[in-house]
Amino acid sequence: MSEICPTTGFSKKSKERWPYLWGKLASGQSNEFPNQDLIKSIDRGIKEVLKVKDSSTGEENRQNLIKHLRKIICSKIKDATLEAFGSSQSGLSLIGGDID
Repeated sequence: MSEICPTTGFSKKSKERWPYLWGKLASGQSNEFPNQDLIKSIDRGIKEVLKVKDSSTGEENRQNLIKHLRKIICSKIKDATLEAFGSSQSGLSLIGGDID
């Protein structure tokens, strides 16, 4: 006879496979929402990250480095190309971030 949780409908095997989820669902904690202080704290953190913008000098330095590397690589390897990608191209790089 299989043991089915009357609250969640989880079988014994499911409870063993996902004990954390089963515990949250069985205790009713899955319906709890973060309190306002936690939400405000997360919001402040996100705003701090978004505030960090690279200076135009930093961006200019990155672009100059890419041009310099492209010139060197293309002069040494026939038909080579060098393309930047990632956060350095999407505008999401942070101050002091690397170039992909």
